Amino acid sequence: MKIFAFVCLAMCLGGPVGAEMDKPENYSPELKKRAEAGDASAQYHLAYCYMHGLGIGKNAKEGFFWAQKSAQQGNASGQKAMGYCYAEGNGAERDFGKAFEFFQRSAEQGVPASQMNLAGLYNSGLGVPMNKAKAFEFYQKAAEQGNLESQVYLGICFFNGIGVEKNEEEAFRWVKKAAGQGYEKAKQTLDQMNGEMAARRIQGQVPTKP
Repeated sequence: MKIFAFVCLAMCLGGPVGAEMDKPENYSPELKKRAEAGDASAQYHLAYCYMHGLGIGKNAKEGFFWAQKSAQQGNASGQKAMGYCYAEGNGAERDFGKAFEFFQRSAEQGVPASQMNLAGLYNSGLGVPMNKAKAFEFYQKAAEQGNLESQVYLGICFFNGIGVEKNEEEAFRWVKKAAGQGYEKAKQTLDQMNGEMAARRIQGQVPTKP
């Protein structure tokens, strides 16, 4: 049994797991006023509010509108939101090519969730030719910034030799790092990895420790 227990494309508009650069802000008339005045950060936060119903009713079209305004000013979080919109077909027609473009712009500015989603696109070949080495590269970038989900994905890459030479020690190190911070998916992945290691020993692929 080969562990490949992660969704190839994990969308994170708000970055619920691990370090992120821009935390959500609740809707308020003052927030909307700042967005209307051209504040790119406020435009992103307003987009988030509309997309998630945070203090106001959900409205995908309004969410897309304000995310686009923010992204057009080069705001990394706004670009991340646009990537999400196109990848999920949320407020716009689904287009993985455009999703890749926006996640790439945001990832280049260091946003971990965008780096993770860019890795997912490379890993699955959606919107860009499949490239496992690139997927590994961006999972690593996000993991090193503390994104817990990417730490799990990076561990799986090491465990199965996806885009990198197989290294079980590194695999366990990264997954344990996420598990140690209470991330449930990491704990589940550790159980799977331990089961796989037992199977590999039976098959003679891994030497049994004395």
